[in-house]
Amino acid sequence: MASFERKFIGGLELEGFALAWLRHVCIPSASYSDEVIHSVYYDTPQLSCFYEKIDGDFKKTKVRLRW
Repeated sequence: MASFERKFIGGLELEGFALAWLRHVCIPSASYSDEVIHSVYYDTPQLSCFYEKIDGDFKKTKVRLRW
């Protein structure tokens, strides 16, 4: 399966907007059938989590929303 990754950068002041948008576009599957899994990873403006991944750090800090 192909992987697709997109980064969105924003401060805590955008949290309410992001949650409202996700509730609008992320409609849960009633049957949990074979559908695409989407993940949203939150990061710092300095992309700290991204660099943990790229650097191959064993212990990572990651905040993820999956639907």
